[in-house]
Amino acid sequence: MSEVKGGIKVKVEIQVQFDKLRNDLVAAGIIKGVADAIEGAQKPIIMIFPDADWCKANHYVMNDDSETVDYNKALADVNMKDLINEFTNFMANVAKYEVEDLAAVLKDYRGEKAWDAADEIDDGEGSAGGVREMLASAASADFEIEFYPETRFDAGKQYVVFRIKATDVSTSKSFYAISAQGTATYGSGQMVNQLKEAILSVKDEFLGALQQKFAKMGEQGREVRITLKRKESCPINFAKRYDGAPLSEYIEDWIQAKVQTSGFTAGKNTANKLSYKQIFIPLYKEKKNRITKQVERRAQSAADFATELADFITETTGQPCRVDGRSMGHAVITLGQDDSLSEDE
Repeated sequence: MSEVKGGIKVKVEIQVQFDKLRNDLVAAGIIKGVADAIEGAQKPIIMIFPDADWCKANHYVMNDDSETVDYNKALADVNMKDLINEFTNFMANVAKYEVEDLAAVLKDYRGEKAWDAADEIDDGEGSAGGVREMLASAASADFEIEFYPETRFDAGKQYVVFRIKATDVSTSKSFYAISAQGTATYGSGQMVNQLKEAILSVKDEFLGALQQKFAKMGEQGREVRITLKRKESCPINFAKRYDGAPLSEYIEDWIQAKVQTSGFTAGKNTANKLSYKQIFIPLYKEKKNRITKQVERRAQSAADFATELADFITETTGQPCRVDGRSMGHAVITLGQDDSLSEDE
């Protein structure tokens, strides 16, 4: 305060809590939140995971491998299970996103071929990308969302910080990360309640980032990579010429004709092995259901794209091909290996 002629001058500082103000305005119907603005838009399929570093810090790893996360153990953690359920409800009910249930996928694929696929198709480049990538691929998820809850203390008060990270399943590249926290309280505040508060504070920014990324994928295409290798017993290699051009050129021309965004990157290719990265394919493909005979729209994976390429190679060369899907964004084609026969045959 300061004295002025005829009275006292008072200076007032006003601090606006923009996140809470926005939430109040959305609730009052004055403005639209991101979740409402994207109502009816095509949305990505989401799969929610406990953060891998959080799992390792809490010793939720395989008994014989301290570097491999055991998601069954992580989901047995009561707090984490409650948090994932709450976050799933938020994504499904508020944002209207399709969420694949991690627990259900684990149950379906526990002990199945997905767990040892890496050993079966390994070609010296390492495993198939880890359990998380295989599970997300099996569920045809577009994005993985991981979060890491951490309890902190300040001046006798307790609060929870949630680090949230979104990753493109196709490329395994993180494209968005943010931290949010609940209000510091005395005593042990319930973690789920603090999660609700934290989500609301970052809701629009978080959902906006997801939708922006998915919209870009829709325009550009899903980024995948294809590896082609030759079985030793195969009588031809990728340098074999057809009408004056090597097989590798036919493969590259086919890829170029089928991509959504022109251009891709070739690796150090040889007569026995080819690799192509940054291939952008359509997010979806039309496929006829063999039972209902109806044409359905399905998410397209690298394996789907590679299967069509393998059919083209077989048609061109007369040699059988095997396709192995390593993840949503990576497939391997083996020239000279026939996987067309069923186990019964």
